[in-house]
Amino acid sequence: MNLLILVLIALVAFAIALKVYGDYLGKLVGLDPDKKTPAHTMTDGVDYV
Repeated sequence: MNLLILVLIALVAFAIALKVYGDYLGKLVGLDPDKKTPAHTMTDGVDYV
């Protein structure tokens, strides 16, 4: 049971670190969810599949 508690604490710590570090990197890079990707801005209608 002690190992289970340790694993759960580690998972919670990793989840919190992921959220905090992800938010920090998002602000650092300047992510904008409304900005169009190059696939949308440079489309020419040609499909290469």
